[in-house]
Amino acid sequence: MGMGEPFGVQNPLTSNLDVGSFGLISSDDGNIPLTPDGSGVVLVTGSMTVTVTVAAVGGVFTNLGVTNVVGNLNPLLDDTSVVGTISKRWATGYFSGSLNLRANDAPITLGASGQLSMRFDGTDATYALSTGTHKFTGGLVNLGGVTPKGTEILAIAQPSGNASPLVVQESDSSNGMSLNAAGGGYSGFGLGVYWSGAAWTALSTGAALIYKTPTEIVTYANASLTPGGTYSPTIVNRVKLTDGAYGFGPDTPTRSLEVMRTTASGTFAVNGIPCVRVTNKETSGHSFACAEVAGNGENVILRSFVDGLGSGGLVGGVGAVIYVQQNYPLFFGTNNTKRGGFKADGTFVLVADGQKIALGAAEDATLAYDGTNLVIDPQAVGSGLVVINSKKTTTGDPTGAEGTLYWNTVDNVIKMYVAGAWRTLASW
Repeated sequence: MGMGEPFGVQNPLTSNLDVGSFGLISSDDGNIPLTPDGSGVVLVTGSMTVTVTVAAVGGVFTNLGVTNVVGNLNPLLDDTSVVGTISKRWATGYFSGSLNLRANDAPITLGASGQLSMRFDGTDATYALSTGTHKFTGGLVNLGGVTPKGTEILAIAQPSGNASPLVVQESDSSNGMSLNAAGGGYSGFGLGVYWSGAAWTALSTGAALIYKTPTEIVTYANASLTPGGTYSPTIVNRVKLTDGAYGFGPDTPTRSLEVMRTTASGTFAVNGIPCVRVTNKETSGHSFACAEVAGNGENVILRSFVDGLGSGGLVGGVGAVIYVQQNYPLFFGTNNTKRGGFKADGTFVLVADGQKIALGAAEDATLAYDGTNLVIDPQAVGSGLVVINSKKTTTGDPTGAEGTLYWNTVDNVIKMYVAGAWRTLASW
């Protein structure tokens, strides 16, 4: 049986091999070592190459049964041979080595109609399921080769530059969210924003970011953004991990609750003063309780505002007390230049003798109790006088009360009610 010698289909050694009337089987040494094994045909190649030519390109093997090949089974021509057809398929395949698809955009499909497809187009890998549900029934899904902690079912490694490893977007890319993690105890959750590895990038026109540092939880918020554009997030509040102190504003809080001004008309500020807004849901009014510490804290200014009414008075509820520590002044008014008004529904008390109520821009006049007498001093600064404006412009006396003083421009008298009667002090 020399090289190229044709074999008819009646040859007993090839009774399970039908190559067609023009089929040829040949080897590079001129011999065809075909060995029947009782169930099929064994091609024993050793170190030689066995070439099977099936009539012409496009021919098929039929009635193979079980055929074993020792060595390599290679196609004669590149990109021309097909293993199975859409209607004639191999039942099961077993491989102990690699399965390689060395062509771009060559898919692996699973399912009777190819519902699951995996392909690489030379740039991107695509994993597509046309119908049904992706199910992971057990084990760890490890993306990026991160070292698992042992309890998770999904582990995602942080990309280079600490870029957000997980970004979820709307189909039109007008909104989304992200997860972020970095070394040193930093991690965050972004709403409408992600970290590209170089800059914070907006996913929508408004974005919020909740970020944990080694010592704080910091919240950022921004509006009027351009999706796809980069920006610097603005801090709106902080919570300390050590003691739970909560701060409204850009700085780390130094008290259990702290409100910090950002700008005169910006966050947490009204007319330049840090404020907390209290809304009365039973009415349409809104009030603000505001406080400002000026300079090093020697002056504390308390103010309130009502929507649509400008500045208003400072109001305390039943039993409310304002304490002023040490010897610092307490100003009532719109600013620390001592303007404005004070109203009290009750007794106003200076608890120590000799303390004064000062009147005038330069504290020109004073009222004081010296422990025995009420002292009215209109000349604490300057040379002012006491003016008693209790004028009566009709004849006759009014109803009297002990200590009442008046002057009458019709009767031309000055009188005081003493011991149950009006006494004339002067007349003209």
